[in-house]
Amino acid sequence: MNDDDLSFIMGSIRRQDVLLALSQSKMTVGQLSNVTNINPNMLYRIVRELTERGLLAHNDVSRYKIYRTTDQGIELLKSIGVIK
Repeated sequence: MNDDDLSFIMGSIRRQDVLLALSQSKMTVGQLSNVTNINPNMLYRIVRELTERGLLAHNDVSRYKIYRTTDQGIELLKSIGVIK
C-alpha cells in the first residue's frame, strides 16, 4: 500500500464500498451492483481501476469474472478504519 492508493480510495466512497463488499464475499459485477447499488457501467470502471492497482483480483469462472479484495486491499481498508 502506498499514499497514492490511500488518496485514491479516500477520494471515492464508491471505491470504498466496492472494496468493502468484496472483502466480505466474492462476487461478479452484477452481484456487486445489486449489493452496492452502483450502476454496472460505473462498476466496470471502478473494478478495472482497483484491479490495476492490485487492490482487487478475479478468477474467471465460465464466462463470468468473480472478484475479490486482495490482501493489499484488505490492508488498505484496515488503514482507513473501515475494517479491523
